Amino acid sequence: MQDWNTDKSVAGTIRRSVRATLFAFAAVMVVLGTLLPAAYGNPVAGEVFDFTQPTGETVKVKIWGDEFYRVLESLDGYTLVRDPVTQEACYAVLSDDGNELVSTGVPLADTLPAGLALKRHIRINLEVATAIGQAGRDRFAEHEAQVAANLRGDPSRSPPDNGNVSGIVLLVDFDDDPWTIPAQNVDDYCNKIGYTGYGNNGSVRDYFHDVSDGNLTYTNYVGATYYRAQLLKSYYEDPSVSFGTRARELIIAALTDLELNGFDFSQYDSNNDGLVDGINCFYAGNVNGGWAEGLWPHSSSISFEVDGVSTFRYQITNLGSQLRLRTFCHENGHMIGYWPDLYDYGYDSTGVGTFCLMCYGTSSTNPQEPCAYMKYLAGWSTVTTLTASTTGLTVPANSNVTYKMSHPTDWNEYYLIENRQQSGRDNGLPDAGLAIWHVDEYGSNNHNQATPTQHYECTLVQADGNWDLEHNWNSGDSTDLWSAPGYTECGPDTNPDTGWWAGDPSGYAVTNISNSSSVMTFDFSRCQPANCSDDNVCTDDVCNGGVCEYTNNSLPCTDGSFCSGAETCGGGACLPGTPPCQPDVEVCSESAQQCFPAPGACCAPDGSCAMGSLYDCGSAAGFFYGPGVDCADILDPTCTPTSTRLNIEAASIAAAPAGGSLDVEIQIENVTDLALYQATIAITPLSGTGTLTVDCSACTGGENEPACGVRIDTSRPDYVFDGLTDLAAVSCDVSALGALALDGGATVTAAPAYLGEFTLWVSPDAMPGSQFEVAIANAADVTFIEDSNDGTLRYLPGSSLIVTVVDPSACQAPTVAGEGSRSLLVTPTEPNPHALLVGGDVADASVNCVSLYVQADATLGSSPVFMTPAQWGAVALTGDQIIPDTTYAVRADCGSPGNPELSLPAEATTWTWGDIDNNDLVNFVDINLVVQGFQGDFTNVTLERVDLHPCAPNRVINFSDINWDVRAFQGAPFTDNCAAPCP
Repeated sequence: MQDWNTDKSVAGTIRRSVRATLFAFAAVMVVLGTLLPAAYGNPVAGEVFDFTQPTGETVKVKIWGDEFYRVLESLDGYTLVRDPVTQEACYAVLSDDGNELVSTGVPLADTLPAGLALKRHIRINLEVATAIGQAGRDRFAEHEAQVAANLRGDPSRSPPDNGNVSGIVLLVDFDDDPWTIPAQNVDDYCNKIGYTGYGNNGSVRDYFHDVSDGNLTYTNYVGATYYRAQLLKSYYEDPSVSFGTRARELIIAALTDLELNGFDFSQYDSNNDGLVDGINCFYAGNVNGGWAEGLWPHSSSISFEVDGVSTFRYQITNLGSQLRLRTFCHENGHMIGYWPDLYDYGYDSTGVGTFCLMCYGTSSTNPQEPCAYMKYLAGWSTVTTLTASTTGLTVPANSNVTYKMSHPTDWNEYYLIENRQQSGRDNGLPDAGLAIWHVDEYGSNNHNQATPTQHYECTLVQADGNWDLEHNWNSGDSTDLWSAPGYTECGPDTNPDTGWWAGDPSGYAVTNISNSSSVMTFDFSRCQPANCSDDNVCTDDVCNGGVCEYTNNSLPCTDGSFCSGAETCGGGACLPGTPPCQPDVEVCSESAQQCFPAPGACCAPDGSCAMGSLYDCGSAAGFFYGPGVDCADILDPTCTPTSTRLNIEAASIAAAPAGGSLDVEIQIENVTDLALYQATIAITPLSGTGTLTVDCSACTGGENEPACGVRIDTSRPDYVFDGLTDLAAVSCDVSALGALALDGGATVTAAPAYLGEFTLWVSPDAMPGSQFEVAIANAADVTFIEDSNDGTLRYLPGSSLIVTVVDPSACQAPTVAGEGSRSLLVTPTEPNPHALLVGGDVADASVNCVSLYVQADATLGSSPVFMTPAQWGAVALTGDQIIPDTTYAVRADCGSPGNPELSLPAEATTWTWGDIDNNDLVNFVDINLVVQGFQGDFTNVTLERVDLHPCAPNRVINFSDINWDVRAFQGAPFTDNCAAPCP
């Protein structure tokens, strides 16, 4: 039986066959309209290019991007754009919305012209740049799908990446731009062994022969003369013609010329798939435009059938004034190896940086090697799959020796280990040592989120754990590879670790990594007992022969519930035991950790209980519990009644100025048929001086404004009583405030309902910073009366309110409330112009780094915006950072830019994800409300409550909002798959 672990020929053949089949499948699926193949690019990052202005002047520019989206800059860092009138490359400014580069009309010069004040390195909004690039890719992919659907050949065979492979180089020049580089120079550049022309480290043939360890000898036919195009170069560079069209027209003409001169194309199909292995077109002169038009360098596909074969992929680039290896080798990685791009098409990360040919370059004349993943796909590597713990494993550099750590069930996910040194072709790498690659062949290097569902296809496991590449901070640095003394171990418990993308540990550990050198060593272990823990007390976890094993046991266990009884393990799970309470006659209290008599039960002094009635229990019975007692709360003070809860406001902190006042609401929830209630309010000084009182002089005694400052607003939609029938006389002494009796009967849902409001007055002598706690007193004589039970119920106090005294002249906090899952409603109270600063919940790691200012359009930004209360109005605050079920603190900033003066915070919490009516329940009512908003009906809700856009709320209600509410109804957690709440 063949051993795959070390045999590269068998493994390579299988890998190439799988890739080729997937490639062909993608092409077929495009025709069916369900999948587009990749449109590959050639990325550059700040490389210097010659650029020809319409005046004929050649200037040098730096370029970032690829053929689908790029940015040009002057050598001193000023962004350029083509002027719509003169067509020249001119200095650019950003449009007001940040979506366009606008020409200043000033052409590029050696230095920035005097009087032109510009910022360096400006860019349009990332999402717009991404959309532009994706549109170009989609256009090319659709064209490639059409070509693939009509191929005579079969791209499902293994790619031509091994053995003797020959491509075709087309040399083209023009009457208005004749050749300057002799054809023989191009032939030497492609094929000569030991080539050094134009400063290159070898020829194209040398490069692929070296990096494949001799597995691939790739040469190219180069004609002795140039094909002179039939039309002027300016014809092929016409910017009004769809990009790629004229390039393909030029290549077809050059191929036709070859055919007419007796060229035998059938000699250039090394793997007998009916396709020419590669078409490389070099045209004379410079790129006379930097805007992905005309003949801008790119790769695509083309159909030309002759001699029993057809062409498929091509790449075209300009010759310029010198020949360079990198672009040619990168594009032929696509054509010859079917290799994917490993940079981020979305431009918000740097992929694998400069550690692989298929991402960014280290040098145009001495490009770095392909990474271990590319060599593995091509079958060039000597691969050892690690299965058992081993010490002293050796990894020579520049030898294609690769170690693999496989996923136990998913063939597409694995780790690869190679040795990269700053010598030879890797001379320009930013670091040296072991490169550890985490591969998921179903991933995409457009996904830098690093989550189980969105992650790279090929990830460099960066030793420093900073993930600079994913964060777009650099293209690689000196702490990315693994070597002693700083980075000697990568395992289940290190940062970064060796876990799988699904979140489960691999158990793999790479340890005792040596100093960086041409031959490095490391130890490998499959698992250790500590790595095998599954945190399940009902399994015995061992590491046996490098594999974690889990054996069920019958140990005592607990599920954390008193009422389920004493548990034991069985079948790998904690099984319930015998319940501790007598069935039918006792109620188990989880909070009190004990049993209480059930309603209607007679209990003897010995503790035994039986069901009975008030008349037949007799004096021997110890207690009788009649109807209306909720979870035995008379004896169980820790039990939270399910039927009654009274609380003060929803806020946990508030501020009032010395000599000023503060209105506080009384709310109730979870009550049915309530006929009467009493509430006693307690105010406790916590610190400082002064008093907090209720001022009776402010009351008129009217029906809706009873004594002691207590008011009832019967017009409020959440007021639930029909009227006030009695108000017991009370003193204005706060300690005696209470006996506010209401009646009328109501059914109250889980959402708080309004009962009344009283005004607290702060004495003028109270010092700023003094604090008072306002709460509902837990008094024995405070009652709720329910008609349905005809019983008297105690209540538990709700949340208390901390009132802080502030300087009357100090900055005043705004009023803040949740206004849906993705929005807060902020109402300024500070009378002077001020800014609004939003901070995240300190206890919530996902948003505790939010510290941003509200902008004029209600989004969040880093700079303060100062406006009057009238200009602010009631701000419906939205943005990526505002997420469901999260507490935010909003402060007023009464200072000036760079000199903040902040108020106390006002806190509010956003609603449950998808809960449109704020009742802590997502159901069809919520979906119906979103549909009403989609139809333009906001009778029952505000726009902010139904705006569930998956990224930043966009104040547009569409099918996306309906879909997200349906997902919330189905139990899907909130996730926006967009920017993280914190920058």
